[in-house]
Amino acid sequence: MESINKSDSDKLIFFQSIVDNVPDMIFVKDAKDLRFVLFNKAGEDLLGYPKEEMIGKNDYDFFPKDQAKFFIDKDRSTLDNKKLLEIAEEPINTSKKGVRILHTKKIPILDATGKSIYLLGISEDITDEKIAEKKIEEKNNQLKDNEERLNLVLESARMGAWDLDLINDTAKRNLMHDQIFGYKEPAEKWSTKIFFSHILPEDQPTAKEAFEKAYKTGTLSLECRIIWPDKSIHWIEPRGHVYYEKGKPARMLGTVVDITEKKEIHRKMAEYTENLEMKIKERTKDLADRIEDLEKYNKLMIDRELKMVELKEEIEKFKKKLAGK
Repeated sequence: MESINKSDSDKLIFFQSIVDNVPDMIFVKDAKDLRFVLFNKAGEDLLGYPKEEMIGKNDYDFFPKDQAKFFIDKDRSTLDNKKLLEIAEEPINTSKKGVRILHTKKIPILDATGKSIYLLGISEDITDEKIAEKKIEEKNNQLKDNEERLNLVLESARMGAWDLDLINDTAKRNLMHDQIFGYKEPAEKWSTKIFFSHILPEDQPTAKEAFEKAYKTGTLSLECRIIWPDKSIHWIEPRGHVYYEKGKPARMLGTVVDITEKKEIHRKMAEYTENLEMKIKERTKDLADRIEDLEKYNKLMIDRELKMVELKEEIEKFKKKLAGK
């Protein structure tokens, strides 16, 4: 900046050629009136004004009053405090690109006596970055909303959800998942090892076979019994889908529900059906016995009737015989 202080036109041209190749907007203002004395090509492209139009003018000549006042207030603060001022975000109206967002650094240029004589500004256009951040934020908010809705559905259905990292054997779960395994509060950690430690010994082979099959087919389907921390036994139904990396199982996402009540209903239905079938068999046998007795009685009555007919015929024959004498 010594070249600017000396108003050396050759050195100013040299300095101008350097700053014109910097991708961020660079400008220099005089400390007295805060009028532009230097402007680079990136600044021209950003604001849409040629530097010849900018030089000798101040912010009020190009920007809305409130915006220009903000810029100049920050300039004065930088010059008065004689130290760098960084503005993380500031909007600026441009002639062709609409409103842009800048990340600006303002630096006081001092003379040999320590007096502020110029203000150097370096502004990076972060509009695209902020738009991307906003989109990411909106996406994250949308994902959060979807997750909250999903959790509401899962809680309403009393369904646990889990995301198992098969490589590191760690898992993310919702609270309902851990509650299904008998924990009132979220368990400190979860893994396939912890999962299998809850399964009844007699159901372990079935569960291991289901997981081995899932690694090959991509789908987990299982019903097994687990032991809660309070030693009570419950039925669960885990279902999941396997995701692969380089052909190897890397992740499994799924749900789990407590089917203890369902199993109890099925048990009672099976018991009721068995009792009903037994009663039907008993009634059928009783009915068969009664039919057999009726058939015997009917045969007896028929035999009796036949004997009565024969007796009547004998009597008639005897009467005729007596009459013939």
